[in-house]
Order: sequence, then structure tokens, then C-alpha cells
Amino acid sequence: QIAKLPTPEDPLRDLQTKPSKC
Repeated sequence: QIAKLPTPEDPLRDLQTKPSKC
């Protein structure tokens, strides 16, 4: 799975991949 940028389709999924991004 690619997790470079928060995709507009699944912005929540990106948060799960990078919980420390917040």
C-alpha cells in the first residue's frame, strides 16, 4: 500500500498509516 500523500478518496486511511502525522 502506498502512503505518501493523503488520498482524497481515503483521507482517514492515511491517518491510520501515519498516526504520528498529526
